[in-house]
Amino acid sequence: MAQPDAGERRGGTESTHQQLYSLAREGYLAGGGFFSSIMAGFLIGFVLDWWLDTRPWFIVAGIVAGSISGFLMMHAWAVQEEQRRER
Repeated sequence: MAQPDAGERRGGTESTHQQLYSLAREGYLAGGGFFSSIMAGFLIGFVLDWWLDTRPWFIVAGIVAGSISGFLMMHAWAVQEEQRRER
């Protein structure tokens, strides 16, 4: 039985595996950015609360600001991906 050439293999499961890997990688990057935004807000709030002795107000504000920033980054990423896929 003849072996499929490289062109036939690209359209099969190898291509599907590459697509799944690409989607998983993009998802981890987007999720990591979201988590990092929240952690950065928390850490900045923690330092400000420690410095100004205003616990827990800056921590709460930092988490809220980090969450908003993370959601905006995720939205921008989703819009960019949608535009890329429409091409």
